[in-house]
Amino acid sequence: MSSFKLVWVLTTSHHLHLPLASSEYIFKSYLRLHLSLHLRLHLRSQLRFPLPSHISPSSTYPVQVKQPTHFKMSAFQGKLAIVTGASKSNGVGFATALTLAQQGADVVIHYNSNKEAALKNLEAIKALGVKAIAVQADASSVTFGTDIIKATTDAFPGRTIDVLVNNAAALTAKPDLASFTVEDFESIFNINVRSIFLLIQAAEAHFSAPGARIVNVSSVVARFGLAPGNFYAGSKASLHAMTRGWSEYFAPRGINVNVALLGPIETDLVFPEDNPYVARFREDQHIKRNGTTKEVADAILFLSGTGSAYITGQVLNIDGGMTYA
Repeated sequence: MSSFKLVWVLTTSHHLHLPLASSEYIFKSYLRLHLSLHLRLHLRSQLRFPLPSHISPSSTYPVQVKQPTHFKMSAFQGKLAIVTGASKSNGVGFATALTLAQQGADVVIHYNSNKEAALKNLEAIKALGVKAIAVQADASSVTFGTDIIKATTDAFPGRTIDVLVNNAAALTAKPDLASFTVEDFESIFNINVRSIFLLIQAAEAHFSAPGARIVNVSSVVARFGLAPGNFYAGSKASLHAMTRGWSEYFAPRGINVNVALLGPIETDLVFPEDNPYVARFREDQHIKRNGTTKEVADAILFLSGTGSAYITGQVLNIDGGMTYA
């Protein structure tokens, strides 16, 4: 019986996710299972290696088993992150939320109107073994910030916010200047700028200090403009200036604020290859292709973690070398 049990442990160690495969380690782990003294001595006599002379057969050894989740221990384990604009399955918001969850963070994903898509994304995040909720909030509303923070504090009482990724945005494109309206202007700036101010304002009292990270998602058009989407480009450029101000404001509390500036990324908003703007992008790019949402998420993960402790008020260009500065 004892030999059979030892063989079972040896042959199934891979499925148990034991970090070491040596027979000595497995033997020590097996002793941890409260075997009888007689069985321990019997097993010891059959193995080719002796126990150290100063350790008795009744000693126990700690078993180092990986967590029963899909993520490894990381600096994000136990952290709480909010990601806005995370309902699109092929979008930057969901990719970022998923990447944070893969690193062990609990996640709040925001959506504007597509509840079905958001709940599907939520299930994918929960499957990683973390806690997560989906929150509906209208980015054009003056209650946008308080709506999200109230839902967050209700779902995670006593927790502080470690990561805030402001990704939700809107784009309106028109063929000529005369086609734009004041309503277009107000809508774009309310969603792309005011909503971020409102959310940061509502979250201020709940940020982890020191250590919280705020990442505002922007676009390369903030640097060189986009005539058909001039309001969008202007709103993103405004966000850069406001990020500098927030960086100065939060720095004494050890909270960093940065911009993740995106080039052309493979989402449902990317221009087709025959669009004249794509030719312009490719000419300026060193890496002449669209980026992936995973590449963006990994960069945002960096800005959200301890590795960016000395980086604040900056614009990280994630655009294949299209822009610099």
